[in-house]
Amino acid sequence: MASSYDRNKVRIARLLGPHPATQSVMPTTVLFTRQNLQQMIKKHPMLYLKPSAGCQSRGVIRVTRGANGYIIRGLYRRNSVLTSSELYTTLQRQINGQRYIIQQGIDSEDRQGNHFDIRVHLFRINRQWKVGGMAARVAEPNGIVAGLHQGGTALTLPRFMMNHLGYGPGQQNNVTAKLEDAALKAVRIVSKTVPRKSEMAVDMGIDRSHRVWIFEVNYALPAIRLFQFADKDLFRKLLSLRKKAQ
Repeated sequence: MASSYDRNKVRIARLLGPHPATQSVMPTTVLFTRQNLQQMIKKHPMLYLKPSAGCQSRGVIRVTRGANGYIIRGLYRRNSVLTSSELYTTLQRQINGQRYIIQQGIDSEDRQGNHFDIRVHLFRINRQWKVGGMAARVAEPNGIVAGLHQGGTALTLPRFMMNHLGYGPGQQNNVTAKLEDAALKAVRIVSKTVPRKSEMAVDMGIDRSHRVWIFEVNYALPAIRLFQFADKDLFRKLLSLRKKAQ
């Protein structure tokens, strides 16, 4: 079992956020405190709260700023409208003493308004990091996360970009190159702190202006189960690459 240190999202954000190679693709990410919540909700209309050591999108909460107050989704509440004074105490009660982060929300949504993310799976082979494969996950309607455990659907990246984003071949190639470039830069930075790791997964988003973002870097439990549902041939390729990784 991986330690919580291995999955600490704040640690990763502190590595990548200020780094010149990745700062433009990193959402602002801070620890959950009253002061940080107040500052973040003033700057950003949407926030995601996540367990610092969580995985598989469990325990995620979304906060959006509405005309009549703040709306939270996730855990035990659904579409709750709160005043600013109620927001922190309500979230604190929901979090129940766990260590959480606050992350700038990114409007990574398809043409139907469904949240999505892109999984980029990478391996270090012959001392060089390379992209093994990419696939998309689309949340169920009104879902706040796209994980398969939460009802998300897995798709090949080209099919997703064409059917869900309306990208033609040229735009697909352009955005795919941006995803690969950002993911490679991120794992090269992170791998310097965990030199024994030879496999990582980067979860990413694409906003409405086609800008790519890094949500998380996972080197503790970089599962490839997603690809078994998206593309069985790619899944088999990843299994083969995993044997070569070092």
